[in-house]
Amino acid sequence: MDIQQFFASPFSIFLLVACVFGVMAYYSWYLEKKRREAMAAAAAQVGFTYEPASGGVPGDTFGSFHLFNQGHSRSYSNVLRGPLSAEAQALLFDYTYVTGSGKNRSTHRQSVAALYDSRAHFPGFELRPEHMFHKLGSLFGYQDLDFDFNPKFSGEYLLRGQDEAAIRNLFGPSVLSYFENNPGWCVEGGGDCLAVYRSGKRIEPEEVPSHLDRLRTLFFVFPR
Repeated sequence: MDIQQFFASPFSIFLLVACVFGVMAYYSWYLEKKRREAMAAAAAQVGFTYEPASGGVPGDTFGSFHLFNQGHSRSYSNVLRGPLSAEAQALLFDYTYVTGSGKNRSTHRQSVAALYDSRAHFPGFELRPEHMFHKLGSLFGYQDLDFDFNPKFSGEYLLRGQDEAAIRNLFGPSVLSYFENNPGWCVEGGGDCLAVYRSGKRIEPEEVPSHLDRLRTLFFVFPR
């Protein structure tokens, strides 16, 4: 078999495809390895502990939160743990889950912050950016708590939860003003915990210090 026949054979095509996928898999592994190293360094910079795998996250805390019930093959990684303030604790981690299968398989990745304060008693709620399908859904009874005196917030965000009175009491003028001026956040709350993230976005390791500053501002805008 000459060289031209070899490259035209089914085996050579299979070998080429396998090599391409092998290179892609190695590159993905390499990028994640570099991310782990950089996140460990970022944790040390801000005085947090670092754990590379999922054992550092108390998964039962999030049982009722929407994000952690999506899809399958859920995993946590790059867990940073430390104080947000004298009263509050923070976990920062990468969260991944998969939806669909085969050609319709999609992997979803985001950085999530779980923020705890034993003094807090948050009602169960979900806050996320509002999209057109949410607006259409509200015409057919899909819950969205709006505030007539703050139409900008109501146009930017979808707010849901069972105890409407408690949620409206929590989302006072200062909370509404904060989110009105800071679009794009997803926040889920319940008990002494908030889960905070931007859907489909992971923070870069060098952003950890500034991200913690943003999280402090967001967390403490909510009344205790």
